[in-house]
Parts: sequence; C-alpha cells; structure tokens
Amino acid sequence: MERSTLKLKPKYKRTNKDIRNTTKVNDVKRLLHHCKKLKWKWAGHVSRMDDDRWTKRITTWNGPLGKRSRGRPMERWLDEILKIAGKQLDRKEINRDKWRKMEEAFTQ
Repeated sequence: MERSTLKLKPKYKRTNKDIRNTTKVNDVKRLLHHCKKLKWKWAGHVSRMDDDRWTKRITTWNGPLGKRSRGRPMERWLDEILKIAGKQLDRKEINRDKWRKMEEAFTQ
C-alpha cells in the first residue's frame, strides 16, 4: 500500500524500513484500520444519497455483463461492505448510530 502511495515501481529497490521513514507510517495495522474506517464512512454517505446522483450511480455500478477472465472473480469495492451491511445498504431509513455500530464489525 505504501509503495503504491509513493508510486514506486518494482525496479526501484527500496527497503520497507526506508519507505516507512518516508511515509512516517510505523503501524501498518493502524493504517489499514483507518482506511477501512474511511471506506465504511464513504459507503454510509453514498447509501444515504438520492438514486439520481452520479456518485451513487458510479459507486453501485456493476459494469457490463459478459465474458469474464479465468480464476476467482475480483472482489468489487462494494462486495466487502455488503458482507457486513447486507440489504441495509439500500435502505434510506438506516440511521447513523446504527451504521456506526456496524462500523466496528467492518473494521476488525
């Protein structure tokens, strides 16, 4: 994750310790927890949007149907959230307090 943040290509041989000094990230678990938390908050924000907003359309878009490549299907951005939220993601009446309680399950 840190290498992609710095846009480092594999040909640049840098140690993880050197990269962590550059990014000032010492605790990777805390970073991942923070990223998941932001993802969950964005999903809650999108779920409360009107259906005609472009942001919601693009976030929930599944893409064209047709032939897919071999192997395990790639997990979409929304799939991970739907595992925890389920059908509640589509409901408008879900309140923020309930959504925050589900956040703890998602970020662990």
